[in-house]
Amino acid sequence: MLNISAGGCLIQSDAPVRIDEIYYLKLFVSEQQLPIEEAAIVRSVTSKGIGFNFLRSARENRRLLEFIRERAGAIERFQEV
Repeated sequence: MLNISAGGCLIQSDAPVRIDEIYYLKLFVSEQQLPIEEAAIVRSVTSKGIGFNFLRSARENRRLLEFIRERAGAIERFQEV
């Protein structure tokens, strides 16, 4: 995964996908927790990767929202160093 936000994510992949296809993504956050499962629709396919929009708001999925906040906090701490 290259990027994630409350609205979707960008995944690096060579998988053949088409715009408007729906996939069920599994985000593995740790070995101790079950993956976060999220339905998403393909919105872009570029040389950078596949852009997905989540079909429901991250605000509706508490685990996904917590994961995004934790990643944002880790990036902010890294940038401060």
